[in-house]
Amino acid sequence: TYVKCKAASSAKSVTILATIKINGKKFKVTAIGKKALSGRKKVTKAVIGKYVKTIGTSAFLNCKELKTVTFKSAALTKIGSSAFKGCRKLKTLTLKTKSLAKSGVKKALTGSYIKTVKVPSAKKKAYRKIFTKANCGRKVTVKYDFSDRSKAWIYEDGKKIDDIHIVDKIANSKIKRKEMMY
Repeated sequence: TYVKCKAASSAKSVTILATIKINGKKFKVTAIGKKALSGRKKVTKAVIGKYVKTIGTSAFLNCKELKTVTFKSAALTKIGSSAFKGCRKLKTLTLKTKSLAKSGVKKALTGSYIKTVKVPSAKKKAYRKIFTKANCGRKVTVKYDFSDRSKAWIYEDGKKIDDIHIVDKIANSKIKRKEMMY
């Protein structure tokens, strides 16, 4: 176990690296401990590395200016209770993981102001059952996360449109926007 936080208390952005080097040896960062970043009042953005599996209880407690948290980890299985309690400006979490279970987020959003959780499209239905008012202490909207996608297509009558032209008025258009497909 290695416990050290180099981020200055005045830092506005915090990145939890995927790996760290200690005495020339490389280690994966797999957890953020209990109250690890609590009270960092100036932090506005947090990016969590791709190997993090667990977020400790009250890990971001009272980070009052925190606005965005992006989890790059596909291995995340647990977010501790009250992890974002007191984060008044935090409205959205972005998750890459497909591994969360209901027990892994129990009371995780208690005391937070989070309204939206962006998730991988394949897990939206399952995560709606996890991020419930009963489980999180508040109503949360679960949405697809399209931020890491490079292309989106529009379909007309079931066929992909390669060229899209934007015009001032479209009357009786047959173009229907379907789910974005990647």
